[in-house]
Amino acid sequence: MKTEAEIIQIVKDSVHLKPWVVDARLKNKHLNALVYGKGYHELLINQIEKIESESRKTARKKYSIDVRDLFHRVMEPRQNVFSADGDSEIFSEKLPKATKKELTEILEDFKGGKSIDEYLSKYLFKFSDVDPNGLIFMEYIQENGQLKKVYPTYKSIQDIQSYHSNGMLVDWVVFKQPQKPKDSFIRYRYVDKDVDVIVTSGSGGYVIFEDDLKKNDFGIVPAVILSDVEEVGTNTRLSWLYFIEELAKKYARDRSIKTLYEFLQGFPKHWIYANFDAARRGGGEDGADESDKSNIMGQSLKPDVTDEIILPVPEDKEYDVKVAPDVGGYISPDLETLKWMSESGADLEELIEYTMWGTQKTNRSGNETATGRWIDTQPLQNKLHVFSDFSQSVHNLMVDFVIRLINKTSNDENPKDLYFRSYGRRFIIEGPDVLIEKYNEARGKGAPSVILDRMLNEWITSKYKNIPELRHIEVLKSQVEPYLHLSIEEVERTYMQEGVNKKVLFPIWWEEEAIKTKSSKDLRIDFDKYAELNKTVTNKTEII
Repeated sequence: MKTEAEIIQIVKDSVHLKPWVVDARLKNKHLNALVYGKGYHELLINQIEKIESESRKTARKKYSIDVRDLFHRVMEPRQNVFSADGDSEIFSEKLPKATKKELTEILEDFKGGKSIDEYLSKYLFKFSDVDPNGLIFMEYIQENGQLKKVYPTYKSIQDIQSYHSNGMLVDWVVFKQPQKPKDSFIRYRYVDKDVDVIVTSGSGGYVIFEDDLKKNDFGIVPAVILSDVEEVGTNTRLSWLYFIEELAKKYARDRSIKTLYEFLQGFPKHWIYANFDAARRGGGEDGADESDKSNIMGQSLKPDVTDEIILPVPEDKEYDVKVAPDVGGYISPDLETLKWMSESGADLEELIEYTMWGTQKTNRSGNETATGRWIDTQPLQNKLHVFSDFSQSVHNLMVDFVIRLINKTSNDENPKDLYFRSYGRRFIIEGPDVLIEKYNEARGKGAPSVILDRMLNEWITSKYKNIPELRHIEVLKSQVEPYLHLSIEEVERTYMQEGVNKKVLFPIWWEEEAIKTKSSKDLRIDFDKYAELNKTVTNKTEII
């Protein structure tokens, strides 16, 4: 256990930020601007030196839009980590029943009414993408010696003075506490495996007051670093977006240039023939207003993009110009350049997608929709395994912190000895339209039932990914329905009239009489009884 003098010295050493913290804070600001648009115009829209004027840069900064939509599209497959099938949760027999009950209740209401799964699904990658050196830090509330609440908090690198990392954990951490306007002192929070203490810095130096020193009941620093990828030769961690960050900055810059070009060149230029009276329009005649910004032809010297171009009616007979009825018209914008800019942006997005996942959607060359099929799903599966391993590690470490607090287990206790959550690895990557197309193609080629069962299950999971109740019912239905993968004609050829009756009766029974809270085994028995009582049905029309 460290002495008060040792703790104060660590805090004093952290007051002047170490280079890795300075670098991590700057990186956090730029990633927030790039991914979520926070400070986007101030941090990322800079003058293109020796090419762009100051006024053009100002206009580009004003009208450009951020690129948060790019990351929403490119990183969307990652949510499969939290919806993949095949997950499991194991509570060890060593865990007392009372502790297991309390732990289950905490995990079901982990933060803001969300379970630990929902919390991680919504926030883990949101934090780690832009703040890989930040922390998820567990806090707790006690009243009269009784634990009332334990919950996770996000600690930004902007609020962290320093920490000593140990894998994904930390041995100690120093936070700078919020300062009130009238405070003449600064407070720092120091946490290690033994203590959780406030160190106050003022005119009298650094001091620890007795009321500000308490025992760390976790027995470990309850913090998880938001990235497990260390930058070689430094103490900083890398974002998941490291390899696409510079490409995304180019995408943002190109989009801002295209936006400004649309304003400048995207409007049709209208023109019209007219007679001019230079004297009346102020062309430098006596009495003309010198502040008039029009030239002798009446044209603005600082034209607006919507200004109309007025041309004199040609009088020289040497020019064969047809005036009437074509007394006006317009000059088309440079659509080819705008088209090229759009295609260049799409190409760059495909490169970003390929760099991130090792494959890409055939949404352009393959004429598929944005939710269509992937060229090769194996590289994507491999990358999702990496994300899943990270999420699983964070999940188990956070649960370990909770168990240590409520069960007072040894600091050396391995979390896998008491609790372990294994994330699913059966990722449903492609959309339901693509999956049903693949299923129908395989069925038409006579694929084995075991293959068709898996493909149909993938389609159901994809279609009802966000509606678990309906997904359960549809999976149950697929387990009970007779001759699931056969058409009614195929059933008739193989199973005669009895099979046809079952095929036709099943949808009616399922909608009207099936008790969907029963097991698939019991439902099959119920349906066989129903089919036997109604075997006179002769309608051979296939019900889709």
